[in-house]
Amino acid sequence: MFEVNFNDEVKVKLTEHGLSLLEKEQKLLNEYIQRNGGKGVGEYKPRIDEDGYTSFQLWDLMHRLGPYLSLGLPEPFEGRMIFPNGRGVNQKQGMRAKMMSILQWLIKVTYGWNDQEPMNREERRQRVKPKRNRRLS
Repeated sequence: MFEVNFNDEVKVKLTEHGLSLLEKEQKLLNEYIQRNGGKGVGEYKPRIDEDGYTSFQLWDLMHRLGPYLSLGLPEPFEGRMIFPNGRGVNQKQGMRAKMMSILQWLIKVTYGWNDQEPMNREERRQRVKPKRNRRLS
């Protein structure tokens, strides 16, 4: 097991989809700056190391790409994450279990999920009722 701070560095391999999301984010930022009289900050150029990994602070990675982590969506980065500065706590306990609990918590925080039981079909229908067309007289 090891400790991770949200400011710690994490390395991931960006997919083409993840790279395009970050490029789009940079483009929108440039447009906003230029619309307000600035020069912009240029194109997005990721710093990829010799092994193909891009470094982020953990909070920044989850802030920028966390909303795109969901079942059925293309992955913004490959599933493996490297924490170069992870500090060992107790090697007898499984590192994988600790990492899974951290990732589950991050996904919960990112999406605002809570621990409620899933709704059945009828409960969903009652919660989200379609608007009826009404005639104007």
